[in-house]
Parts: sequence; structure tokens; C-alpha cells
Amino acid sequence: MYSRLLNIFRFNRVFWWIICFLLISNIVFFATFRERQKNRIDELHDLYNVKRNSPTLKKDNDQESFLQAEDDINTFKGKFPERKDFTETAAELFTIFKKHQIDIGQTVYKPEQIDFQGLFQYATTLSIKGSYPSIKALLADIQESRTLFCIEALSISSNPGESSVELRIKIATYFR
Repeated sequence: MYSRLLNIFRFNRVFWWIICFLLISNIVFFATFRERQKNRIDELHDLYNVKRNSPTLKKDNDQESFLQAEDDINTFKGKFPERKDFTETAAELFTIFKKHQIDIGQTVYKPEQIDFQGLFQYATTLSIKGSYPSIKALLADIQESRTLFCIEALSISSNPGESSVELRIKIATYFR
């Protein structure tokens, strides 16, 4: 059997030389490219670490936009009247109601401190009867007031056969 294998090798020398050449070239090729890839991976890893650890321009823009938003919020908050000016604000609301010839009688404002730093909310709930056009004009005047009045709840109801409507409204205003 040993002689038979030797005869196969002798008669197919070219085939075996090609196989040996391919095997050796494959080993050399693998070793060469593996080393190059290792170096490239190390370079990319170093580049990644440099980019990751360096402060980027995007962070600065985010920080700048945050600071701008914080300034805008503080400016907005500064436009709220001070708590001591509550009577003037309440008088302005009464003036709007008197303009539309609506007597709201005695109102009770409920002061609450809200979650937004240092702001106080004063809210009241009113029940008003009147014609639909006058109620609509009243709401328009409250909305167009220079003072910030927030209509937090609103319901309108009417009885069949009556020309008047009943408005139930919760109005709030804010102070610092």
C-alpha cells in the first residue's frame, strides 16, 4: 500500500506541487493580511476613543440652547405681576365684567403655590347668566386682556325656551 501511494504521488507531481503552493501561499496571505487588519483595528479604536473623549461642538450648541431657553423662561416669569399687585389684577377682571354689565357679586380667590419656581396661582369659579353674544364678547375681552388670565374650565348650558345661557367659568391668574 505504501508503494501504491508513492506511485500516485510520482505520477501526479504537478497536482501535488500546486496543492503545496496553494497551501503555503494561503498561510502567507493569511499572516500578512491579518497583521494589517490588526493594525487597522487598533487605529480605528484609537480614533474612536479620541472622538468620544473630546468635547464636541454639538454639546456646546445644546448647552447654549438650554441656557437660552432658561433665560427665556426667566424673562417670561419676570413679566408676571408681583403678588402685591393682586388687587389691581382683580379690579381689571371686575372692570371687564362691568363693561358687559354683568354683576358677579362677591368672588373668592383661592391662592395656591404651583410647581413652577416661585409662582402663585389665584383661581376663582364664577357662574354667569346672560345672552350668548354678550357671553361670547365677555370671553373675547378676557382673552384679549393685557393681564394673563387663564380660562381653566368652561361650560355653557341653556334651558329650552330661554334666550339666556348660563356660563360656568374657572379663571386663574399667576403672580410671582
